[in-house]
Amino acid sequence: MIAKLVTHGKDRSEAIARMARALGEMEIDGIDTTIPYHREILSHPEFLAGRIDTRFVERNKSGNGKAAGHDQAETR
Repeated sequence: MIAKLVTHGKDRSEAIARMARALGEMEIDGIDTTIPYHREILSHPEFLAGRIDTRFVERNKSGNGKAAGHDQAETR
């Protein structure tokens, strides 16, 4: 891990919005990141509704072990 991003807000919705904005503005050069996967999670209906558990990631990844809908990690 090269960085940890934490956000907060007056409620869960505000914290999620702040995290989405922060991930959209984050720039990391020279390596692959999991930013696209985290952005996908933040917009997932189950996550937004608070219906998540320890198997959320397992249920929402493609057969290659990466986030469903993402062919590769983003390099910025």
